[in-house]
Amino acid sequence: MTGTERRAPAITVAPVSPVRLLGPALLRGIAAGAAAVLTMAVICGIGLAATGAADLGALVPLIAAAVALASGGRVDFILAVNGRGASALGGLTGGLELMPLGATLAGALVLAVVVLRPPTKQPRSLSVPAVRAVGALAGYLSLLAVAASTGHGTLTRAAGGTPTPAPSTSGGGIFDNNGLPAGENPRLNPGGTGTGGGARDLGDLISDGRVLHYNTVAGATLLHGLLVVLLILALCWVAGRSAPAPAWVRSVLRPAVSATATVILAISAVGVVAGALVAPFRPNGWPALGALVLGWPNAFFIGWESGLNVPWTIDAAGVFGNRQLAGVGAANGGQQWPRPLLDPSAMDGKAAALLVTAAALIALACGVLTVVRFRKSAPPSLTAAPMLRQAAVPAIALGGVLAVVLPLGGLAANASGGIGLHILGFSVATVSLEVSGGLWQAALSGLLGGAAAGLLGAFLVAAFTRRRQRAAL
Repeated sequence: MTGTERRAPAITVAPVSPVRLLGPALLRGIAAGAAAVLTMAVICGIGLAATGAADLGALVPLIAAAVALASGGRVDFILAVNGRGASALGGLTGGLELMPLGATLAGALVLAVVVLRPPTKQPRSLSVPAVRAVGALAGYLSLLAVAASTGHGTLTRAAGGTPTPAPSTSGGGIFDNNGLPAGENPRLNPGGTGTGGGARDLGDLISDGRVLHYNTVAGATLLHGLLVVLLILALCWVAGRSAPAPAWVRSVLRPAVSATATVILAISAVGVVAGALVAPFRPNGWPALGALVLGWPNAFFIGWESGLNVPWTIDAAGVFGNRQLAGVGAANGGQQWPRPLLDPSAMDGKAAALLVTAAALIALACGVLTVVRFRKSAPPSLTAAPMLRQAAVPAIALGGVLAVVLPLGGLAANASGGIGLHILGFSVATVSLEVSGGLWQAALSGLLGGAAAGLLGAFLVAAFTRRRQRAAL
């Protein structure tokens, strides 16, 4: 080395602090979980305000209780008379488990968008997604705990309110006059009309000095909320483009999961938007819109699965569960409980054909979108394979995905509620209603229907691609 040569300065790389690397990821995860709960609260607030729930009680505790239900929680209630709750001598108590999937899906979408946003100003690391997931759990459960502690209050209506008109026909009552005194019969028929036997809707039930106290069950809410967040994070890991995953997940499973989620979210959004456009021009349109905002995805899953030959039933149990409930026999045509909720074989021919066709088209949309995304992510060796092999891979993937999605959607759309008579410290389940679908039938229908939709979608996409290529020549 001569004297004129200079030695190049040594390059040193400063170690990245774990706090600097993972701190932003943790904060983003906490923000994602908190944003999900806040989004659910906004959707629940819109739905409850549109239905007129603010006329029955304070809206903030009702929103908190609805958020708890949207996370899979449970709300218990007590019917009080003249401001007094259920005493040692007796009273009416009950509970409700019903997930308003409109709020649940909105929260899941916000959680996924915030969690899956790729890091920009921080180094990429496999630890970042895991830390984001931990932060999302912490943020979600923290605000959910606040909602569970806030979700308690009373529903009441001033005495002398306008009672629901009672038609001369009998039907739709849940209690008859032999079970409870006339005029104090709760009714679960959502039609909004009374019965000749003295059945009343919720507004009439809590009028004339009666008060309905409701309380969120914190333990069940937090436990089910934890399961819901873990499920959403698992779907984010599978469907997210920026999430690290094995090659077979990225190229085979991810297109089917993301396509199915896109179709479900799109149909949910279209239903709500259509309801918002129609509501101003319909009588009682705003209450219907509020119910649509909260429960349209529930109705969607029930209708989709029923069209795919998955049985959905409504069952009554309790003291009155082994006999025909008062006034319901005429409406049922003499059927015993449980009875079908939405059975294409018992529907009018046109209505049944419309239901089955709509269910098949939804599955086909999932199949076509799966094939389109599969072709973009599949390795060249698979895209150059024979047509049957190209069609089989996305078909099997979609069948497996729908075999999981349909039972999960049906489980989330299940609903149960009941009213019990509390006498001298003992509780008697006077009546309970449960709406449920067949989980194993849903898994089988999802597997077969998804595979068929994937195959048909592959051939449709191939035919469309060949037609475009000929037109370009």
